Amino acid sequence: MPALSVKRRLQIAAAGYGVVVVFAGVFAGLRHWAMSLSSTEQLVISATAASPLLFALLWEHLKGFKVGEIEITLNEVTSPVNFELASNFQELEGSATPTLVKAISGAISRKDLKLV
Repeated sequence: MPALSVKRRLQIAAAGYGVVVVFAGVFAGLRHWAMSLSSTEQLVISATAASPLLFALLWEHLKGFKVGEIEITLNEVTSPVNFELASNFQELEGSATPTLVKAISGAISRKDLKLV
């Protein structure tokens, strides 16, 4: 991993402090104008207000998250390519419709074909 430049480190620190400032600003505003809310409610609302900025800064680095017993992985969805099937379709002539329909039907009915 390459070393970070001083400029990049300052940008990261400024972004982190930006999240803290948003959180603290919302929390201070709630303490002043919404005194009927409990401290826990004020903290949750403040965290909710700051979380979009935090997610925007971290989204490209997230691999997944876990809530309780449920784990969600944020992988890119890819479909495996069956090269044998693709080359068979390429060899078919466009005017031979019954043969093409039969080949497509056979490919769809195959048990090892996974549709995502």
